[in-house]
Amino acid sequence: QHQKASQITPIFNVDRPLGRTANKEALRTALSGNNAVIHIATYGFINEDNHNLSALTCYNGENNGADLLYANDIRNEKVKADLVVLSSCESGLRRKVGGEGLIALNPAFIYADARNVISSLWKINDRYSSEFMINFHQEVVSGQSYTNALRQTKLRLPADPATAQPRF
Repeated sequence: QHQKASQITPIFNVDRPLGRTANKEALRTALSGNNAVIHIATYGFINEDNHNLSALTCYNGENNGADLLYANDIRNEKVKADLVVLSSCESGLRRKVGGEGLIALNPAFIYADARNVISSLWKINDRYSSEFMINFHQEVVSGQSYTNALRQTKLRLPADPATAQPRF
């Protein structure tokens, strides 16, 4: 995940938390800061039994390297970003739960006022995910709308034999 982030930050000409500096407090600060785009490349998981326990992992050297930012914590933030990218496996996975609606991480960001959220519905290969995200962000920086940038990036997949055929 660190490698992916280190390749994306130069596209925006920014210096952002990576590796050991990408802790929960740094993520919360980024969410409430004046960032047009927040790209979160980490591990996430959905808890189907209790959606409040769905979370993103953050670095914490005191806890064997992991700390969790829960969906409930995210909903309580005031996200100022125009776009939040959740670059983690199944971060957009949804399950309809009676009386609760759809359970996933992306609605937590929408509830917290993020205007746009991009997430993954499937497990993703780090190498191809990195290439996809780099291409997407380059399209955005070149002036494309998020929708067009996502479309142009997706259209590149069939041209590469390694990504032309989906694998599940």
